[in-house]
Amino acid sequence: MNDLELIKRCAEKSGLELHEPQDRPYNPLTDDAQAMALVKRFKPHMNCSAEGSWWVLLSHSEARGTDLNRAIVECTARMP
Repeated sequence: MNDLELIKRCAEKSGLELHEPQDRPYNPLTDDAQAMALVKRFKPHMNCSAEGSWWVLLSHSEARGTDLNRAIVECTARMP
């Protein structure tokens, strides 16, 4: 999935409707508060390795990477 598809899937999973234009666009890839809202809502398991790589696990989906927001978004978007 590309970034736009990831964002749209996260919005759908959160029950949000995206409309353009917006004063504050929905983009949990870059907005820490929006990414943490996904964490609070879906409560994934997260772990950080000694090398700084994140692992996020949630309801039969997982994501890994050095960017925590991206790992959260990818994992949320892949949820069944």
